Amino acid sequence: MSSYNINIFAAFSKDSLVDTQQRLSNYKDPSLFLNSTPVNQTCSISAHNYGDITNLVITSNGIMNGNFNIFPIKFAGERVNFVVNLVDYLGYQVKDYSLLNYNNFTFTLSALNGNNITGVSFQTDFGTLSSLTQGGFFKGYLYCPFVVNDVSIKAIYTDANISLTGYSTIFDINSSCGGEYQIRKINEDFDQTKAFKSIGTQPVLFDKSQFFDNFLGQIVGDANSDPNTLGIEVFEKIANYVANINDPDFCNLESLKSLLDLLNVDYQNYNYEYPPSFKRLVDILSVKHKNLFGQTNQYQTNFNSKGYVNSDKYGINKGPAYNFSTTTFLSSVAPFSLITYEKFSKTYNLVSTVIPGISSYALSAVNSNFGWNLVLPPGISGADIPKYYEFFSYVPDTENSLLQKFIDFDNKNTTLSITNSGYNEYIKTGGIMDNILLNNLLTNLQIISCLPNEVNLNIPTSTPTPSPTLTSTPTVTPTVTSSSTPAPTITLTTTSTPTSTPTPTLTQTPTLTLTPTLTPTLTLTPSSIAIGAGILYVSYDQDILTPTPTSSLTSTPTPTPTPTPTLP
Repeated sequence: MSSYNINIFAAFSKDSLVDTQQRLSNYKDPSLFLNSTPVNQTCSISAHNYGDITNLVITSNGIMNGNFNIFPIKFAGERVNFVVNLVDYLGYQVKDYSLLNYNNFTFTLSALNGNNITGVSFQTDFGTLSSLTQGGFFKGYLYCPFVVNDVSIKAIYTDANISLTGYSTIFDINSSCGGEYQIRKINEDFDQTKAFKSIGTQPVLFDKSQFFDNFLGQIVGDANSDPNTLGIEVFEKIANYVANINDPDFCNLESLKSLLDLLNVDYQNYNYEYPPSFKRLVDILSVKHKNLFGQTNQYQTNFNSKGYVNSDKYGINKGPAYNFSTTTFLSSVAPFSLITYEKFSKTYNLVSTVIPGISSYALSAVNSNFGWNLVLPPGISGADIPKYYEFFSYVPDTENSLLQKFIDFDNKNTTLSITNSGYNEYIKTGGIMDNILLNNLLTNLQIISCLPNEVNLNIPTSTPTPSPTLTSTPTVTPTVTSSSTPAPTITLTTTSTPTSTPTPTLTQTPTLTLTPTLTPTLTLTPSSIAIGAGILYVSYDQDILTPTPTSSLTSTPTPTPTPTPTLP
């Protein structure tokens, strides 16, 4: 940290700032300008005092004059790059300080409550900048193998001159296995594997689960496969053909441009070519938010219970019946509605309890002049009215079922929810759209991939439990090797009694016996596949492997006589 001087020049024209080389080459004549003599000022640039360095600022790339904070969306297993800068009390970077050493830092991933998240690693990453010695910054990255929300990088720097603490902006580390949000359109739930199994009724195919599940099923997929799988993608294009092509509210981008061309509408065409999986998301997310999530059914005259008791689907707006003889309505009570039910036509009608000019009245006093559209025979009133009508309280409620569905919220693979997917949350930086597109982009570029031991920390202060690593143990199969038959050994046995007769000793000699075991192996190779009349036909080439005899060892005892010695 040292001081140095700089010169500041000022003039009416830059051409008047002529150096020696310009004068020698007669490039410009200063006399052509009025007041051509420039003015200069010498300034002294002083080094920072240690007391002026007051802050640590953490950004994604070290640039502080822009929105380069840590992006709100990160993924488990992704390298989260960051730069720590020394900043003075005026908010300027301290570039006359030496590079910050990793050993002088204490890095942690901090939750909102101040607790530290364990299991996170931090590394230095100066790379091609490693030859620098000045700059007052540190360049590194963190690696987090699990999911955690609302965290920030906490950096504590201490050396012989300064001691500072800084925090980054708050961000989330989402699942690398498909991201936080998954979208399935209507008709993106087709199980092509199951469909093939249902038509594979030929005896040669009926019980071939390996063929359907592990061969053909891997090609076409099932209902839970990636939506870009062949079976789901083809079925969706057929089932949603009209909406994808001709409906301007829901159609794909290419179809929308085609419709605009037919109407000679001017539009700005960027002519981007997207990868297939990314294009699918662009086509979906280009639909208006209101149409994408659909609208809920606001129907509030659901009176007919259709014979059900306490149903959550039928008659939800019809409350308990009023007692015709004892019920009284008062004008001092806030006006409300009631339901009239005509027994003859079995029709319901919603009416108001407010009767102009009447402060209070009994329900039994109702007549055809109340304005409730009661249809009564002439002269019928009072106690005879219940023969024709029933009266119920009104329950102001809506069914809230989805109308004009686009996203299939009934599909278990759809993780996007209606309740927390408002428009502002949907379009904001680091919101739902950014999350969906960024995960697809980073996955296809192989920057991130699904971690097999990924853990979701629902409580940010908890410590992730590492998953055990399975080590395969090789199985040793003993090999039997036959050896040659040992030569018989003659053992001389002497005894002190000359009249004794030695007894022959039996020894076992292993005998190699070959026992052929015929094990035919059938290899099925599909030679052709065809579909006709709703039936899947598959023909096979059959290869019978030649049986190989197997050897086994059988021990057969062979008596070996022991010669009797002759004693002198």
